[in-house]
Amino acid sequence: MEFAYKGERTTPSLCGRMDQACAYGNRPILMIFDGEKIDLLELKVSEDLFFVIV
Repeated sequence: MEFAYKGERTTPSLCGRMDQACAYGNRPILMIFDGEKIDLLELKVSEDLFFVIV
């Protein structure tokens, strides 16, 4: 993921690190940013989550 991020930063889009969360698919995670360091914690959810995107 780090190589993908660095590669994307060389393009005009200058995308950010939140794109990395997509790699985890349907598992909810907590991303903690500290400068260049990223910590990931998989969250345990006791019920299904439903999202409405408008």
